[in-house]
This record gives sequence, C-alpha cells and structure tokens, in this order.
Amino acid sequence: MKDLTIEAHAAQGDTSEIFQVLHQAMDAVVMIDEFNNVTFFNPAAERLWGYSSAEVIGQNVKMLVPKVMQPQHDSWVDANRDGGPDKIVGTSREVEIHRKDGGLRWASLSLSKVVSEGRPAIYTAFMKDVTEEKAARELMKATLEQTIDAVVMLDQANHVTFFNEAAETLWGYHRDEVIGQNVKMLVPPEMRSNHDSWVDRHRNGGEDRIVGTSREVPVHKKDGSVAYGSLSLSCVKLPDGTSQYTAFVKDVTEEKAARELMKATLEQTIDAVVMLDQANHVTFFNEAAETLWGYHRDEVIGQNVKMLVPPEMRSNHDSWVDRHRNGGEDRIVGTSREVPIHRKDRSVAHGSLSLSCVKLPDGASHYTAFIKDVTEEVAQREQFRLLSLVANETDNSVIITDKDGLIVFVNPGFERLTGISARDAKGKKPGRMLQGPATDKQTVARIRQKLDSGEAFYEEILNYSKKGDPYWISLAINPVRDKNGRIEYFVSVQANVTETRQKSMNFDAKLSAISDATAIAEWSHAGAPLETNAFLNSHGNRLPRLGEVLSDADVKSVLDGKTLSRELSWPTGTGEELWLDAIFSCTRDMEAKVDRVIMCANDATLRREATARSSEAMGNMLSSITNLVESIGGVAKQTNLLSVNATIEAARAGDAGKGFGVVATEIRSLASRVGDAATQIDQLISEGQDALHKLKDNN
Repeated sequence: MKDLTIEAHAAQGDTSEIFQVLHQAMDAVVMIDEFNNVTFFNPAAERLWGYSSAEVIGQNVKMLVPKVMQPQHDSWVDANRDGGPDKIVGTSREVEIHRKDGGLRWASLSLSKVVSEGRPAIYTAFMKDVTEEKAARELMKATLEQTIDAVVMLDQANHVTFFNEAAETLWGYHRDEVIGQNVKMLVPPEMRSNHDSWVDRHRNGGEDRIVGTSREVPVHKKDGSVAYGSLSLSCVKLPDGTSQYTAFVKDVTEEKAARELMKATLEQTIDAVVMLDQANHVTFFNEAAETLWGYHRDEVIGQNVKMLVPPEMRSNHDSWVDRHRNGGEDRIVGTSREVPIHRKDRSVAHGSLSLSCVKLPDGASHYTAFIKDVTEEVAQREQFRLLSLVANETDNSVIITDKDGLIVFVNPGFERLTGISARDAKGKKPGRMLQGPATDKQTVARIRQKLDSGEAFYEEILNYSKKGDPYWISLAINPVRDKNGRIEYFVSVQANVTETRQKSMNFDAKLSAISDATAIAEWSHAGAPLETNAFLNSHGNRLPRLGEVLSDADVKSVLDGKTLSRELSWPTGTGEELWLDAIFSCTRDMEAKVDRVIMCANDATLRREATARSSEAMGNMLSSITNLVESIGGVAKQTNLLSVNATIEAARAGDAGKGFGVVATEIRSLASRVGDAATQIDQLISEGQDALHKLKDNN
C-alpha cells in the first residue's frame, strides 16, 4: 500500500518538511487516522517491527501491539478519542514490540494526540528501541536482586520502583506492598513528614548531604522492631533531566550490636580509649578518657582529634594521620610510646599510647587509640632517676639488700668508704664484711632486732674498711614492702661520722668534766621540772618548779627570750645550804615556740661564806679603829683644853709668859688638826661599815 500520509497532509495545506524530518528520525514514528489505521510508518519503525511500510500503512494499528491487547485496542483508543482520560497520551512507558519474525523487542513509547477543529483526533506514537537498555537494566536488576544488601530505587515522584529480596528481608515488607508507594514509608516515622521536601531539595540542586556518603540509619520494620542499616545513596541524572535515586542498605544490626558490645566493653576498661573516623573526628571517648583528659565526651565526640594532642603538634596532626591513611609508613601505629596529655585544666599528665588502624571494606581507615595513664609511673621514674643520681653522686654509702639481708646493690660511695667493690659486695651480708673487734655487740644486737621486726631505725656503729681501718658511721635502714605488705628489700644509707664522732666524744668528756662542777637544770615552757644533772642530784633529788626559783616577772622575761642572771638559794630539800650563781635562757622548737627553760649555774656557796667571814673580820677591825679614833679624839680635846689654860696662864705672867703663850697656841692648833683628822677617820669608818652591812644583806 502506498504511504499516503505526506500527500494527505499536503492536501490539508501542511508542508512536507516536518514529515521529511520524521521520515529520517532515528526513533520509530507511527501515525494513525480517525479509523485507527496507520497513515505513517518511517524506516526506523520498519527496522523496529520488521514490517515494511507497505505492509503496515492502511492497516489497523493493533497489528503492531501485543496480541493479548489487540481485541480491546480499538475501544481503548476510541474511548480516549471520545473524551476519555489520557492514560497513555502525554506519558512515557516501556512496551513490548512483537516483530514480524516473532522476535520480541522493547521500546519506550511516547504518545501524542492532535485535535483540530472540525477534524477527528490524530495520534502519533514515537517509539525508541530500548531493547539493549532494558536488557542491561534487567541484568542490573537481576544482579541487584541477588545482592546480599537491600537495594531500593526511586522514580521522579519518590515512588519505589525496585525493592529486592534483601530489602524484603530487611524491612519485612513484600515488594508488592512497597513498589509504587512513596519511599517515606521506609524511613523512620519522625522523618516522614519532611522526607519528600528533603529529596526534592536535592533533586532541584541542593547540596549533597547524604548522596555520596555512607551512614548508619535505623530501619523500622513492618513488625514494629528496629534494625540498623548502613545507607549509601546514589543519584543518577537521566538525559531527560530527571533524577533517580538508588539506596543501598546493608544490614548492620548484628555488626552494630557487636560494636555496641565492644564499646560497652571498652567503656569499662581502665585505660582511655579514643576512636576516630575517616575525617579524624572522634567517634568514641570512654569514661577513662574523660578522667584522663578532663573533658566530658559531649565536648569531644564529633570534634577533630587534634584537640587532644599537644598544642605544638595540632597544626600538622591531620596531615600526619592522612599520610599514614594514604599508605605512609607505620611510625606510631602498632607501637607503644609515652606521650604528654594536655588536660582541660591546663595541667599535663602522661599516657602510654598504643595506636591501631583498621582498614574497612570500603577502603576507609579507622583508628583506635588506647592510652594508659602512666603519670604516677613517670613521676616515680623521674623520682627514681633523681634518687639514682643522688645514690651515684653522694659521698654517703648506700646499700640495698634483699629480705634475707644479702646485698643486691651498693653505690660508688660505698666503694670509696669501705674499699670493697660492688662485685665483691653483692650476695654478702654487710655486717659480716664491715664489723670488727671493737664494734659494740649491743649495737649489733639492736640492729638485728630491728631488722627482724621489719622496723625502720637509726644507729651509729663502728665499722672497718677493707684495709682494717676503723671508722664510725651513722646508718638509717628502712624496709621496702610489696603491695601485700611483705618485705622485699632493705635500704641503708650510711654517712661517715668518724670526725664528728671523735669531736662528739671529746665534747662529751669536756661536758662531763664541766657537769661535775656546774649545776644544770631544765624546765618545760609551763615551768614543770624536767631534768637535773649529777651536780644538783648530789645535793638532793628535789627539782623545784621554775616559779619556786624565779619570780613571775623573771619567768616572763625568760619566756620572752631574754637571758637572765641571778644569784639564788637552791632548795635542796635536805636542809643543806646551796647558793648558785645562775644564768637562765630558753630553747625553741622548729616553729620558734619556747620549748624549755635551761639553767646553768656555778656553786656560789663557798664564795658567799668567804665573803661573810671577810666582812665579819673587817667589821671587827673597823670597830677597833673606831675605838682608837675615839681615844685620839679625846686626847685632842684634852690637849686643846690644856692649851687654853696655858694661854690664860701666859697672859697672867705678862712678858715673862710670852714664850709659853706661843707654845700654847701651837699646841692648840695641833690639837685642832688632830681632832679634824679623827672626825674624818670616823666618817670613813662609818661609810665602810655601811658597805659591809649592804654586802651582808646581798649575800
């Protein structure tokens, strides 16, 4: 049959250029008239169906539709022509193409309808051969159907177009319950009201918040239970500008449960645990980490881990981690090292860091850091270093023995002091090597008793060097116990005190000699008697309170830190008289508080007795002189009286008595001078007697 389409339309006044284009189109184009007969069938249609245009034009179009649809096809077309709904017109769908040779192909059908005034509707079908595309798509779907992960595909309206068996297992819905429904039925309930707007925002050019990423999401199953899936969402832009989404959801419920179990386990570990994701953000921060760094987990999780490293490393930390993530050498991973921990409160602790790296199937690297708090260990190690430095550099001898008293360590100071090398000393007992003939046996016994009882103690003992030279040492021995309280070691620090000891012995001898002739007594700061020396004890055993010896004013003066000198009578309690020339002073404790009052005194008894005897003799002598002076005074008075009488007699004698008058005058002058001298001597004797009385009163 001749193709009349072009001629028919030309007769209606249409140009043939459009039909020339359709004739040459790559897609099949089929037109039908008001009787549903084919009026146009281009070469692409011939290739698609295998019919020539001559076999088709003028025939009812139902010859081109699947046989199962042919009986009703005219009624469907006529129903639309008569005003029925556009079920196919204006849409696109895939349809089967039953070829002339019996083969089956697939085409994407787009049907248009042209209605002109006064003319019946004419339909044009545009058919794109999608057989290969459909085969590829079916192959893909068949492949996706068999994947162990759930796969869900959406169309432009967010309706589900594919729901594989794994998705049925994961959600618990049959695909017939899901395909064609809005995908929001599969998302958590709290997200459903906004889900379409979120998807459409991305479809219309919004940012990729989920597309191209992977995240864990809750999966609300049909039976009301909740599983967990790892969601990876892809978006494909089709040539027609539409966007189709495919969600791959891996069931990670058991994996998550195992992970939560692991996290719960790690949460209870005594060591800090920190986990990082691919972006170096903290994903896990256990309680021990909170204690170690001083941050709450809410302040850390989601933040870059560099906030936890030392400040000087933060600027480069990401690049170092990423370099390892991208194949760099394991400088830290798989090793253990001590690192400083800069805490929130700006203090610095120390941790022993062990870092592991796990390569996930998707190629991502996740790091887990285990940090043991070794702050106390570092401090102890530093203390041990300093102690070792002291032990090695000190001139004192240091000996460490085991619990049985056998030497396990000696320092250089021991070697210098004893002349015995560390090699020769190890495994031996110190006493057997160092004690000699003059070593005090009682001191050795005291040391043995203290060691057996596990007590710390201090002693001084005479030891001997390798050459046999004696020397005095002061030794302090302390037991070292394990965590169960059992003795592991004894540590002895010994100082050479030979010179000091010799000086002390000399001083003790001098002090003993002084003590024999000097009175020494001690009182507490409250005035209570404490101790007297042998001198006072020899004069009676009674030690009076301080207030019995000194007045209240004197006691206060001494307690205020003044040195007081007094001569006093000591109450012996035996009736014996004891006079002391005493000095009182106080001693103070470490807090500068008065600790005790000390009296040092010389015996003044004999001196007082000698003074008393001398005073008495002097008094007697002065009394005799006084009597003599009184006699001289009497003679002077009598002489003066005689001179007066002689003068009177000379006057009576006249010239004959002038010579005798001169003599009488001289005698009177001499008597006057003798009387004055006697008066002066008497005054001096009175002053001497007053002084003797005062001396007696003071004594």
